[in-house]
Amino acid sequence: MKTLSIGTYLGSQTDTLFYKNVIVSKTEYRQKADQSWHCHENPFFAYFLKGGNYEYRESKEIKCSPGTLLFYKGGEPHCNKAYSDGCKIFHVEVDNNWFNGYCLNTDKFKADVINDLGVKNIFVHT
Repeated sequence: MKTLSIGTYLGSQTDTLFYKNVIVSKTEYRQKADQSWHCHENPFFAYFLKGGNYEYRESKEIKCSPGTLLFYKGGEPHCNKAYSDGCKIFHVEVDNNWFNGYCLNTDKFKADVINDLGVKNIFVHT
């Protein structure tokens, strides 16, 4: 299983902004995007802007479509299958040091799909 480095995703990044401990990017995926199991160095949020896919984590399948908001822990194995062509995802990646600096342990975070409308609104209006 490969670990993707900071600010890296399996699709083609179209816009990326690095600011202190946060990386914000928009990524576009094609149907034939890499679908292997992988993880990322840092925790991040993924907000689906257009299209979707199927997300697999351990024994869980998540159907993603526009408006889906996911949270990934750093190092969490997952794979994505059946991207719709032109799928666009807005990523907000937060460096592990930021969480550690505030004594936040992402291993204790339970949510992978975030349905709270207040939290989703942050991503819609960004």
